[in-house]
Amino acid sequence: MMCMGPPNALDLILVATLTQAWVPPFHSELNGPSWYVSTLCALWIFLPMWVKVADRIAHLGGIRAMSACFFLVWLCNVFLPAFLLLSPAHFELGEVRAFLEYSPYTNWQPFCMGILLAC
Repeated sequence: MMCMGPPNALDLILVATLTQAWVPPFHSELNGPSWYVSTLCALWIFLPMWVKVADRIAHLGGIRAMSACFFLVWLCNVFLPAFLLLSPAHFELGEVRAFLEYSPYTNWQPFCMGILLAC
């Protein structure tokens, strides 16, 4: 059973437009699992561009270029969370955790790795 008050208008708008994972707090208590669809929606916007770039890299650079791209994406996957956790800015751990878990800004790396593996 949920223990939250009545939803506010902003939560309703964000959940209805599938953009609740794009802005803080990066998820919604109104419809918890919908953060995943919200993140996918953001990533699907960039899918045609990323596929085109990955195909071009695969055709022009071969396996070495694809491996280099895969490595760069992996580095982003490692260094962005480390930067946020070690940053001199004073973020609350709950805010950083929500950003790392739910936001499309930090979930693009696995998505791109899948595109690179498919090429």
